[in-house]
Amino acid sequence: MEFINFEAVLIPENLSFHTYNQLLLLLDEDQTWRCLADYFQIFSESDIHSLSKNAKPAEKFLYELGSRLCTIEIFCNALEKCGLFNIVMLFKEHVPLQIIEETVTSDYNSTQMVVFGTDITLCAKAVGLPPPEYQWFHDNVELSGENEPTLTLHDFGMDSEGDYYCVIKQHGYESIISKSVALILAPERPTIISQPEPELSCFLGSSVNLTIKADGHPNLCYQWYKGNHQLDKCTSPSLTMDIKDKSQAGIYRCYIHNSAGEVWSNETKVKINDLKNLQPSAKLALLISNHLYDNLNTLYKPENDVKTLADALKDHGFLVIALQNLSLIEMRNAICTFASLLPPDAYIVFYFAGHGFEMHGKFMLPVDTPGPDDYLHTDGICERELLKTILSTNPKLFLELLDMCLKPPNPSNKKIFQETPDLYEYEANNNLIQGYSTTSYLGAYEKKTGKNGLYVEHIKRYLSKEQDLTIVEILQKVAKDVASVCVRQKPFFGTNVTMDYRLSDKCQPNSWLTETFRRLSLTPKNFKLNLKAANVESEVTFSPYLNVFLNTLEIRFTNLTDYRVTCEALGETCSFVLYRNGNDLFLNVMSLQRLKNNKILTLILTKNEEKIDSADIDIGKPMIAVADLWSAVLQSTNELQASQTSK
Repeated sequence: MEFINFEAVLIPENLSFHTYNQLLLLLDEDQTWRCLADYFQIFSESDIHSLSKNAKPAEKFLYELGSRLCTIEIFCNALEKCGLFNIVMLFKEHVPLQIIEETVTSDYNSTQMVVFGTDITLCAKAVGLPPPEYQWFHDNVELSGENEPTLTLHDFGMDSEGDYYCVIKQHGYESIISKSVALILAPERPTIISQPEPELSCFLGSSVNLTIKADGHPNLCYQWYKGNHQLDKCTSPSLTMDIKDKSQAGIYRCYIHNSAGEVWSNETKVKINDLKNLQPSAKLALLISNHLYDNLNTLYKPENDVKTLADALKDHGFLVIALQNLSLIEMRNAICTFASLLPPDAYIVFYFAGHGFEMHGKFMLPVDTPGPDDYLHTDGICERELLKTILSTNPKLFLELLDMCLKPPNPSNKKIFQETPDLYEYEANNNLIQGYSTTSYLGAYEKKTGKNGLYVEHIKRYLSKEQDLTIVEILQKVAKDVASVCVRQKPFFGTNVTMDYRLSDKCQPNSWLTETFRRLSLTPKNFKLNLKAANVESEVTFSPYLNVFLNTLEIRFTNLTDYRVTCEALGETCSFVLYRNGNDLFLNVMSLQRLKNNKILTLILTKNEEKIDSADIDIGKPMIAVADLWSAVLQSTNELQASQTSK
């Protein structure tokens, strides 16, 4: 290696002929001089373009650097920064690679134990010229991207075990290899992460699954026991049993061990019940649609929502009472009357669609609620009052669905903020599932398009018998679906049940309930109406409105297309809607819950503004009218129970 004065200016006179010519060749190769020109940042794009057009660009480039008094040392530093070590070696001697720091300090490869889940750093630092290039290997497999003197392994686990070493290369020269280190997981005694259920109830013909999750190293061994008896071939984290005999009831636990230690799981008590005892005594539903409000905005989807749920629940074997547009007294009496029909151990569903609010509890608003600046807590039905009433009947399951806004009242309604609402105490015995169409402080919305409101639109997708989902699974899916399409409405549910309840669960037959619900659904008998003066015979048929609502009677007339028809009635405040559909005339008699006596309707036929004929139609007290929900006796659940106690 010739002597080079690194402090000298980079000009041909300060380099040997051989070194200078080699330098020109290497700089011209692939226009390497451009890399240096960019590094020095003293050449404009115009300068670089001019250099590239020169017959000898590298020589011209060196001339420009020399004219700017660039020393050989500065030039060599630039070469190193640009990674041009093949050119650096024209000026400096080769320095062989030498490892100056590495993980293994002994003369032999070593083994290290690493605690599970921790981080470990390996090192193989070397010096030399050209500078070292690193590549780490794991069990002779190259680790992509690991090209530093250190290798850090995060969250060490079983997949991380093995031999590690680093191959250190030097451009143009031989490579060296660091000492190999074998990393193995340190033995760790078993630790239980999740225990099996403390108690499971099942019945003959079903299956149960006990699952335990544990960590430890080396591999864990599992053995399940019933009492002190070892169960053959039950050596996995899960124990699944088909219940064929009552002798399978008992205490189960799992023994987990490895070379580092052992641990026992908590005990699980498996109880086997008779299938008959698990069946509900009945399945009943009360569904309320409030949409025609006296002082609040009209709603457009509750009617269809109740219809959709009623049809689905009937398909699952529920006896359904569906009502619409109830006042405060009527709502409270409907709930109390419904509760009086409930046998113990029944499946109960309650659904309300209408206006509501949340402040000191959730409140359902009847149709006679005062305006938004005037209503009080006492103008609504408190959710806790509903829970107290229904749960006092000891149902096996109570599913409560409230499809309403849960926003607080308007700040302008000052009286309600000064009011102290009634308190209602109740006890839920692992039998309550509560579903809300939205979350506190948020609204519930109706889509302009589509048949149903947003909540029921998604609920109905999961109600078919074929899907056979648990009720909790249905509410989970609905919450996820609605939140994905509406950021302003986020359904919420809560539960304390410990079993997988389904709407399709079979129930025991109950002839008394069946007959009671038949009487509450009873309509007048169909007949033929003979209008002699008009010379018309009309078929008159009766049915609940939409075949669902028990407080709205739909009357269908045939053969009245040639006449204008009106209806009159004396007495109670029932309302009527007349409309035509094709060749048939329909008369809807609404608010039947307000009937105190038998009702007679007068049908009047006119033509060219002249009365042609009339007829009286005695509808009696049909359907829910027999329950006398108009009565003001049942003012509240608390007052009702107090009066019963005093008696």
